[in-house]
Amino acid sequence: MDNVNKNRGLDKLALLSILVISIAIAALIVMLKTRTTLTSPITLKHVNLSASVPTNNGWQSKKQWVFIDDGFTLRSVYRMTSQKTSALAQCRYRMPKIRKPVELQMKQKAFSLKDKITQQGQIVSNSLNFDWTMIGNHTFYAVSNLPNNRLIEVEVQQIANETEWARNIFFDIIDSVKYDNTSIEAANQLVSDLKKIGPAKFIKEKKQKNFFLISNQKKIPIGFTMETYLKSDQVTPLDLRAATFFYVRNNNLSNEQVTFFQGNDTIDRFYWKSETNTIRGKKSIEIVVNEPSLMTVTKFSHEAATENFQLSPAAMPDIFMNQLLEFFIASKYNEVTVDIIEAEGVITPALLTKLKPASSDTDFLVKIIFLDGSGFFEDVYFNQQKQITKRLIQQNSIFVIERTTEQKIAELFPERVEYFNEGQILEENKI
Repeated sequence: MDNVNKNRGLDKLALLSILVISIAIAALIVMLKTRTTLTSPITLKHVNLSASVPTNNGWQSKKQWVFIDDGFTLRSVYRMTSQKTSALAQCRYRMPKIRKPVELQMKQKAFSLKDKITQQGQIVSNSLNFDWTMIGNHTFYAVSNLPNNRLIEVEVQQIANETEWARNIFFDIIDSVKYDNTSIEAANQLVSDLKKIGPAKFIKEKKQKNFFLISNQKKIPIGFTMETYLKSDQVTPLDLRAATFFYVRNNNLSNEQVTFFQGNDTIDRFYWKSETNTIRGKKSIEIVVNEPSLMTVTKFSHEAATENFQLSPAAMPDIFMNQLLEFFIASKYNEVTVDIIEAEGVITPALLTKLKPASSDTDFLVKIIFLDGSGFFEDVYFNQQKQITKRLIQQNSIFVIERTTEQKIAELFPERVEYFNEGQILEENKI
């Protein structure tokens, strides 16, 4: 008898649980069918992009763009419980290494979700062309290819079998996206004009050396950089040569990097190698560009690893950043977004903006904001001859890089004087 009563109790408990779950699901469905409100436009700083995501009826969003992998993401999630996500809506601004055809992007997205494409279409919103697809019955995905290897993605996923609800949110987000690529178009023209002239035109001497002293926030010298540029008297396919040396000393530890560059005057073809030595070890990187839009990076450690990058019209090796900044100052543009190729084999978008100097000892001032989510930026100061006099670099700390002389560097860092002959190395060993 006791067992019978116990079983009846369990049955009632099971029925009660089913009733509670049914009520919860019914409440969720009612809520989902209610028109979802989007946030007001949320702007991605320095990119001229804004979008909106769901914000009410259980939707939660930080309402800010966050850098993830190769771009910025604006996201909102819907949770039935604190642990389980029932729906996801997001807009992404990406800068992939190689941009793939739209059809391939759609197929790869479906493959990653282990489902099939069930619908496809196209839509134009705010002058942006979106290709969109529905994957299975739960996911909507769209992509808009932008100039300079950028793209915008919109995605909505849900697990409540409320396809039309997800569809409405998906197209509402697409309709909210606004983008202005004025600064990118300006950079394309600026870099194109510089390449036509050639960076060599900004090199004042046949062999030019620039020395800069690096100091920390307490104004204590901790290192230096040296730049060497060579102009060839003979016209050869790769007659533009340059080298840099970077050295930072901290107690008994030091970080250093030496780079050698050789390319044509329009920087459409070049070879660039770097060797870096830090407390974590040594590494060597080679960068090869044999055609204007494709860059191959090989990193050597235990084994060689190779990656390809698609170059935008606004791409420029940072070894010629001084020449680009000088050209920018003299241009008609006040703001441009360039893609800086770094010796480490990465491409970092950066916004260059002309500012009015606050001090009378500075004739020109340019702020550089790196668009990689690092919060890294620098102010670059110029004299009347458009020569860099000082760079103020800020992230977690502040570092000052000031123009100085070879003699001053030799006095402070005698242990690295041998690197001062980079120009001779370039002349004797064409790389």
